[in-house]
Amino acid sequence: MGKFYVFIIIIVTFVLVLSGTFYLTVNLNNLQKGMLIGSIFSILYLFVFSKLIIQINVKIFIIYSFFFVICLLSSLINQDEELFKGILILYLMYVSLGIIYPSMFPYNININKLLFLIFIFSHTPLILVSILLRGINIPYSGIFYNSNAFGSVITIICIMLFSRLSSIIDDFVFFNKNHLFKGLLLLSLLFLSFILILISNSRTSFFTVFIITFIYLVSLFIKTILKMSKDIEKLIKMMFIINLLIIFCLCFVYMADVNQLLKETIIDKTLKKSNDLLSGRGEIWKMTINEMKFFGNGREYFTSKHIAPYSTYISLLGQYGILACIIYCLFLLIMCYYSYNYILKNNKDSYRYTPLYITLVFIIMSFAEGMFFKTPMVMTYLTIGITSVSKGH
Repeated sequence: MGKFYVFIIIIVTFVLVLSGTFYLTVNLNNLQKGMLIGSIFSILYLFVFSKLIIQINVKIFIIYSFFFVICLLSSLINQDEELFKGILILYLMYVSLGIIYPSMFPYNININKLLFLIFIFSHTPLILVSILLRGINIPYSGIFYNSNAFGSVITIICIMLFSRLSSIIDDFVFFNKNHLFKGLLLLSLLFLSFILILISNSRTSFFTVFIITFIYLVSLFIKTILKMSKDIEKLIKMMFIINLLIIFCLCFVYMADVNQLLKETIIDKTLKKSNDLLSGRGEIWKMTINEMKFFGNGREYFTSKHIAPYSTYISLLGQYGILACIIYCLFLLIMCYYSYNYILKNNKDSYRYTPLYITLVFIIMSFAEGMFFKTPMVMTYLTIGITSVSKGH
């Protein structure tokens, strides 16, 4: 592959990643559809006129194709052209991003690292511009259409940073590699992004970060215990890391008064809505479940009732039906499996946690927010081919 060819793909990736974020803004959301579709067809065009050899994970291909067929039947049964357009874009996303995209780079390019850098360098200026233009207030939304939208973008930044920190901690505990300066720098940036999540007052974002952090710490503890009998030094290192993190966290909380900020945002919001923790979502979800059909109720199911699904899964359930929802959930679970296996098999990849964490962000946030065509979904699809057919780094 020529350097210019790779450069074009990198530009397309920038546009793809930003398309999902522009979808969440007030003044740029009208650009999202053109950016997404343009990027998809750019990848398809480059593939048609190149001699790429693609690799396909047959299991994922069959499951996603089955999902496509079920959704296609749903659009035919409901006689809904919009449903057909929606599933067609979803399938083209899978083919272009999940199958073709990873094959477009030379083997010596770490695509996980590339995605990490592209996201950080494309979104950090966007956040800074938002703060400069709109200032700071609580709950903060900035240039985004609400505070949850801002929180979802910051969540991905936070999780991206944590994915890199996770590999640094692993390298120290299990492989005797010391990256203390990088670790402290990432930890500082993590806390800064965490403060922005608190300012957004988004409970979905807060709990997403908390759950993924908890999952990593539990897995670290289990892996260390399993290897303790062979090497007591690893247990000592893990305890050192935990103590260091606790000290750093306590110092940061004390200096930045994070506990007060946490109380005034997430805790107070949760207490105020203690009688309805789902902020009205529960009634919508209950109604959708009661009225669900095998092949759904069509695109206008929610809009005709003047409501929103507030969940990727409920959106699928109401519009495409229970079969489509179950198959899509199975697809996401399999993606988690391959992403976790990728971590185990690619110890030399410093960005090995990125695919799993991004997939988890998409899965967790999809419970309380609609994530279709937004950045977590786009990033998840970009990692499909990396983890499911990768030979390692």
